[in-house]
This record gives sequence, structure tokens and C-alpha cells, in this order.
Amino acid sequence: MSENERVWLLMAKKMTQSIEHSELKELEEILANNPELWYSFEMLEASNELEAALEKFMTEPRALLQSANASFKEDVIATVSDKSAKSTTTFASIKMVMAIAFAVVISLIGFFNYDSLKVYTLSMNEIITPRGTKSQLQLPDGTKIILNAGSKLQYSKHYGKSEREVYLTGEAYFEVKHDAKRPFIVHTSQADIKDLGTIFNVKAFDELLETILVEGVVEIYPKKMGQKKIRMMPLEKVVITTAWFDKGPEISVVVPDVQTKEIVETAWINDKLIFRDKRFEDLSKELERRFNVKIYFKRNAIKEYRLTGVFTNENINEAMSLLKVIANINYTINEDEIIIE
Repeated sequence: MSENERVWLLMAKKMTQSIEHSELKELEEILANNPELWYSFEMLEASNELEAALEKFMTEPRALLQSANASFKEDVIATVSDKSAKSTTTFASIKMVMAIAFAVVISLIGFFNYDSLKVYTLSMNEIITPRGTKSQLQLPDGTKIILNAGSKLQYSKHYGKSEREVYLTGEAYFEVKHDAKRPFIVHTSQADIKDLGTIFNVKAFDELLETILVEGVVEIYPKKMGQKKIRMMPLEKVVITTAWFDKGPEISVVVPDVQTKEIVETAWINDKLIFRDKRFEDLSKELERRFNVKIYFKRNAIKEYRLTGVFTNENINEAMSLLKVIANINYTINEDEIIIE
């Protein structure tokens, strides 16, 4: 079974509530690393919620699926001669039934709101900020966004007409324009973050989701099964990782830096990188995005060094010179690669 076939099978099992715990974790990891697949899955889940309203329209599609399934079973009985062939043919049947079901769902969505579907599938604005840079934009409703290095933001070209939703992979700082009738929603692979008008920072890299609330109130809606929403208050930080399924979220109070009086997690919008008792390996990932380099450690022990400091307008050479003193390390720079020892 190919990876592509596997992910669609996992999606189908999730929507039919037949997915195992290990399979759910596998699906969440795949979606976290593939925002495009995650967006498609969100469309499928949203369409699945229309089932009750569309019950009277489902007679013919169900008959089609049942007929197709019966036909596939006959083919399997007629053609399968060994276990390997049976496995392959059975999966082809499932795959075909899923394809028909997907087509039915999409056609039904189009029956009710075809223009909206076209907007989401064909008319998305996408802003990508390469490593080593950051960008600023203002949405049609007046919401201001600063997008950090190595990040991507997507939103509908019809944004603001009936909804205010964006899709984030990476880190962004939001100053949201108040609109009580149309809440602003940030979709990430780990959770959806909803607010009415406030200032907050979201970091959604890999398996990590970190939200810092500066002003106002936001609510976080985790995507893992059985998890309740989290209501945040000003100067709170919530961290969600894939391990949260077992141990819960990390909620803490944001304490400004003693030296600069700034919020550590949002200092990047002012071109500063503040780190306090931070693991060297975690800091290296931020340095990679900030300076568009790749950092390698010759010894694993160095990754665990805890470092404190502030970078402002330093270039990568100046930053590494400071780290050499702070961490007592040696390093070699070869174009865009840095080896630390």
C-alpha cells in the first residue's frame, strides 16, 4: 500500500469512527507534516457534518455505493486465487468505494454551496516567507499579520465576506480587527484558535503549537479526539504537542524579559531573538530560520546546553561568535552550513 493510499484509508476510518489509537496518532503525524492533506481532511470532515441535513438526498448515492461494493465482492470471488491477490483486490475495492463516496460528498457540497467550494479549492491566497526574512500584510478586514521566517499563511480570496479564517504553518503575530459576528480563526495542524478581536502570537512548527496571548481573549480547539477547548487570558502561554494526548497541555504565565522588558516569544517582530535557559538544539532551529542556515552538532551532549542571551541586529557570524563565548564551543562555517563541536 502506497503512502497516499494509506492516508486516505486512515481518513476514512477516522470519519467512520473505526480508527484505532495507534492509527489516529499516525494520521495526526501525517497531517501535521502535510498541510495540504490536512486541509483536504478538514473539508471532508466539514462535509460529513451535513449528513443529517442531506439525508433525503442520499438514497441514490447509497444505492450506487452498495451496488459498487456488491460488484467488487463478486470480482474478488471470481478472480482471487491466493492471499496476496485477495489483499490487493480487496483494497482496490475499498479505494474505489472511497473515491465514489468522495465524489458524492463533493457533489453534494456543490449542490448547496458550489461557489464557496471553488473559493477554497481553487482561490486561496498564499504567502510564503523564506528563511532569513519576515513579511507583513493586512487582510481586507484590517487585521494585521507579521509572518516569521520559514512560515506559510493561506486564506480565501473571498476572505471577510462571510468568514475570517486563515491557515498557518510556521509562526505569525496577529493584531485582529474586532468583529463580533465573524470570529477570526487560525487553523493549524494541532488545533484551531478562535478570537473576536485581540493580539496574539502563534507558532505552529512540526509537532509543536505554541500560543501567546498579549491582549483580549482567545479559545483553542484541539483537533485530537476527546480534548476540550482552552480559554486563554492575557499574558498566558499554551503549548500543545503530539504528546498532549497523554499528558495534557502546558499552560504558563508569560513573564517579560528582565533586561529588555519585552515578551520573549514576540520579540522577533522587532528583529530580536531573546532566549532564556533554552536548550541549544531548540535555539539552533530558531537560528536556522532566522539566518537561513543549517546547523549540525558533532556531539549530542552539546544539544542539551542551556543558554541565555539576546540577539538584535547581529549577522550569523556575529551571532556564532557570541555563542562561542556563551556556550564555550568551537564551530566551522561553510557557506550555509555550521558545524558545532
